[in-house]
Amino acid sequence: MRMTSPLIRANDLMTLGRITLLDARPDREFQIEHPSGAVRVPVEDFDRAARDTTIGFADADHWTRAVRELGVDPAVAVPVVYDDGRMTEAARIWFLFQVFGVEARVLDGGLPALAGVCLGEVGPVSASQVIARPGAGRVQVVDRAELGARLGSVTILDARTEREFSGEDLRNNSRGGHLPGAHLVPHLDLLGTDGRLKDQAQLSERFAGAGIAKDRTVVTHCDAGGRAALAALALVEAGYRDVAAYYLSFSDRAADRACPVTLD
Repeated sequence: MRMTSPLIRANDLMTLGRITLLDARPDREFQIEHPSGAVRVPVEDFDRAARDTTIGFADADHWTRAVRELGVDPAVAVPVVYDDGRMTEAARIWFLFQVFGVEARVLDGGLPALAGVCLGEVGPVSASQVIARPGAGRVQVVDRAELGARLGSVTILDARTEREFSGEDLRNNSRGGHLPGAHLVPHLDLLGTDGRLKDQAQLSERFAGAGIAKDRTVVTHCDAGGRAALAALALVEAGYRDVAAYYLSFSDRAADRACPVTLD
């Protein structure tokens, strides 16, 4: 049986009933304009906590507080996350939520898709009862050590650009290249010309063409997490059931000289 899609089209929002609309754009953009009832997610704080060795993905109390403070409780209202249309920041928040068993939906196409759409009942939950449960998501999170130990038994999906993959673009890293055996699927290949995620058939064809089979664990990564989250979302949408993400991604691996990267 097909699992609930992590995506939602703007025209289908009314079918969800009450929603909590979460804005994953920078605060300056939120302050200029946002839909009535929307709540801004402090993406930078969520990402910082995920990278903090004292919090990471194990501190259930921290994540319980963080989610409750947003007024999120899927038992009362469906969380729907949007960004400026690039999809990566909304996917980041979707991924971080679902790691702890908090299921949200990503608005396909982001804020531009909301133009002229009736939203229905929107707003935060005043007394959220969410409890974060580390590891409860359909997409698991792996760290550098675990990925290193499993390199030969999983499929690595690299969602960066071709220039990052080849080592031409270092970003802010001291080393460039890619993980041994990685399969390149740039995140922009997952989006259509309208900025929305491609449909299931198109995604399946793209992944299969890149050598990413459905009978193996697929681990996504990028440079800093957002594109890896979008790739994981796309895999789920395409029907892949054994998906994980190396959220700390290439920047984390490149910083450890004991971890091999290749230019081949």
